[in-house]
Amino acid sequence: MPTFDENMFKIAIIITDELGKITSVSSSIVYFIGLSPKELIGRSIYEFVDEKDLPKAKECLLKCLSKDGGPVTMAYQILNPQKKSKNLVLATYHGALKDVNPKDIAISWSDISEGLKARQELERERTRLQYLFYGNPEAIALTDKNNFIVEANDSFCKLFGYDKEEVRGKHIDELIAKDSPYFEEASHLSSLVTSGEAIDLESIRKKKDGTFFEVAITGIPVKFGDEFFGIYAIYRDISDRKRTERKLKEYVDYLEGAWIQTISALGSALEQKDPYTAGHQRRVAELAKAIALKLQLTEDDVKALYMASLVHDIGKIRVPAEILTKPSKLAFEEYELVKTHPRVGFEILKDIEFPWPIAEIVYQHHEKLDGSGYPRGLRGSEIHPLALILTVADVVEAMVSNRPYRKALPVETALAEIEALKGMHFDPWVVEACSSLLKSGDFSFED
Repeated sequence: MPTFDENMFKIAIIITDELGKITSVSSSIVYFIGLSPKELIGRSIYEFVDEKDLPKAKECLLKCLSKDGGPVTMAYQILNPQKKSKNLVLATYHGALKDVNPKDIAISWSDISEGLKARQELERERTRLQYLFYGNPEAIALTDKNNFIVEANDSFCKLFGYDKEEVRGKHIDELIAKDSPYFEEASHLSSLVTSGEAIDLESIRKKKDGTFFEVAITGIPVKFGDEFFGIYAIYRDISDRKRTERKLKEYVDYLEGAWIQTISALGSALEQKDPYTAGHQRRVAELAKAIALKLQLTEDDVKALYMASLVHDIGKIRVPAEILTKPSKLAFEEYELVKTHPRVGFEILKDIEFPWPIAEIVYQHHEKLDGSGYPRGLRGSEIHPLALILTVADVVEAMVSNRPYRKALPVETALAEIEALKGMHFDPWVVEACSSLLKSGDFSFED
């Protein structure tokens, strides 16, 4: 059984006389103008040719009737009266039919509307891709599978200081990294992309004049199916950005130094009044830092906790020295005065522009999970996570150090205390980290 091919209806054969009057036509003409052969016999073919294309259509017919006439081909639009639309056809005039009627002309119409649309779309896509390549402000080079440059845009040439003639056909790694400490790295990166791996990183490359500069590199393998054809490489000059980042880091380091000096000055002020408290703050800071590292906190959190720990008792500067150094148990009123030091510390620190919540951590370092702490009686998640660490470090150090009113207690006693109150006063994770550090010997106050 013969198969149906819809494309067979996209070709029509028309026989006309020397004036263009239709004498015979194939049934496929319906596809083009919506009329049957019977409806077309005796009508002029020019009725269905777009007005602007009529002169060329008539010229083609006359050429075929001439002495040396032969096949003549042109594209023109035809009208479909039924659909009130236009189709673009490729019309071929095959010349006079001398064996049948010398004055008859055979004309074939082939629908090229879809093909033209596809070609136009392809051309638009090609133009767009060319613009993305040639008009792109990013420096782009396209290599073959052996890493030799096939094409490079103006931005690439401008960035590296070459003319296009100097770039094409050159090995990309030798062009921008040869005789430099980065040539081996460049070759390795090209090998990675050649193996099918895309890369995106920052490095150093060399210009034509020998200048080295910082560059961001993106390398993408160009593949069709499983076949590798080359590398699509993008380069961005990041020298200015890197300089800005370095200056910003220098400024941040400077500010951090100023913050450390501020913290040290505050600690020194308290040390003049109470040597016990000053030494206590330093040791608490070291233990708190060790716990934070054990819990794998971020570098920024470790720094914030350490800074806060160094001044967590700064509020005691308003407590009379005779109370701080009293060799016996404090009276109720004296203890109540000491308990004000977290709030006083907050008031001292809150207006200093630290990049960390130091004032709030200091304010909360005597709060407990069950709400039994002071000065605000905060509970659970209301307490800053870093304050929970400071609380444990503060209690442990205070117990294992000499105080005016008692001798230092063994580390085992301090650990038993925090483990007994784990989950009630103290965060369980913090307690476990602290106990692990001290029992294993990974941390020692003597160190």
